[in-house]
Amino acid sequence: MPGDEDTELNFSQALQRLEALLAQLESGEVELEEAMGLFEQGSALAERCREMLANAEQRLEELAPAEPEDE
Repeated sequence: MPGDEDTELNFSQALQRLEALLAQLESGEVELEEAMGLFEQGSALAERCREMLANAEQRLEELAPAEPEDE
């Protein structure tokens, strides 16, 4: 499956790959079928980045307890 290697990327690498895919798409030099594949890969990478950010946010919330609210 295209993009399987992308599941092994860390956040920075995934973001760089996403930016590279975007540059290819914006160049206008790819055929429709290739553009569709790049878009599909980009969508999967964007979702992966969102998941990594959500996991990082959850870990931070677990590590740093919320400040008590002033009453």
